[in-house]
Amino acid sequence: VQIINMHRMSGLLHISHGKATVDIYLRDGLIDFVQAVRVGQQFLLGHYLIREGHITATDMEVFLENRQGTSRLLGEQLIMLGYVTREQLVGALRQQSSEIVYELIRWGRGKFRFHPFTAVYEESGAQVRLKLSPAELLMEGYRRIDEWRLMEETIGAFANIPKLLPKEMATLSADELTEPEQTVLALVDGCRSVTEIINAAQKAPFDVLKIIYRLVKTKVIVVSTAE
Repeated sequence: VQIINMHRMSGLLHISHGKATVDIYLRDGLIDFVQAVRVGQQFLLGHYLIREGHITATDMEVFLENRQGTSRLLGEQLIMLGYVTREQLVGALRQQSSEIVYELIRWGRGKFRFHPFTAVYEESGAQVRLKLSPAELLMEGYRRIDEWRLMEETIGAFANIPKLLPKEMATLSADELTEPEQTVLALVDGCRSVTEIINAAQKAPFDVLKIIYRLVKTKVIVVSTAE
């Protein structure tokens, strides 16, 4: 990505890791947008639109059920039917593309192939041109990696299950919790895994993980190894 940016190249960078794939569309070295397959439902476009309050989960579910049989891009159809504005769609796509790149940096290994500018790019990449700076995304991604690794040392595998600790053990009372912390804590039921809480919280995965980490450190919850 850095090399493509430095030489102001255009095209499609295809990256794979196991069954997961990421396509980064670039024009003149800047990122137009990013698409991913099998990287987790928290990276789906609808998740970002719901998270920002642009559409309700119920409306999105109804929309997806009635969407079968169309070749239109999801975002364009949402605009056409009046569910979201173009500005809201672009904002969601910026968040989605950025967070997929952050996730990509966590992979550590994988395969890549760069396809120079072709007609395929025009067909697949015409939905929006975000002009994201690769340098800024990579810097933020590496910063998150450092924090992520620290948190993973405490939380462990994402299949692990957070559980409530007795109130007398906590070093933080319920009224000291922020609203986002209370939202995440409400999802801790002793059954949901870290991944399931991230998916249900309707917040950025990194932000949810930071909250779980803080709740563990303040002894509000404990993360147990999944059986």
